[in-house]
Amino acid sequence: MSVLKEALGVCEQLNYKSLVGYNTLLRLYKKGGLPPHVNMATVEVFGAYNPNLFKPLMKRKGFIIIKDEYDQTLFQKENKFIIEIIHYRLIGNEWVAYYPCVGKITIPVEYNREDNTLVGLPTYSDIEGYLNHVYGEDWSCIRI
Repeated sequence: MSVLKEALGVCEQLNYKSLVGYNTLLRLYKKGGLPPHVNMATVEVFGAYNPNLFKPLMKRKGFIIIKDEYDQTLFQKENKFIIEIIHYRLIGNEWVAYYPCVGKITIPVEYNREDNTLVGLPTYSDIEGYLNHVYGEDWSCIRI
């Protein structure tokens, strides 16, 4: 969890609107934390994002880039914990990112209204709406 907070701190330092998402949010919401065996967390960054500023700051914090493709960058820390950064840009009424092997993924703007706090991390104001959008009503299978 400290590695995730460190990555979110870099986002905050650069004034990026960033939230935890996907499986990270699902686990936090259902279980109240990340199980010890989890070695990856997803951070979604919305709007302004400059990889030429972000990547060097992450490197100074001890992260290395293990994948950099489309709107996804994977950073790894010495303890093997991986931080996935997904960058979204606003197009019409959706946040849009291009994800390797999947293509376009979207998040409706209403799920990004204002931050909610869960386990001391920034999340969506409508967590259940977001999880329904990403995983369907039963939250069992990703559908984006």
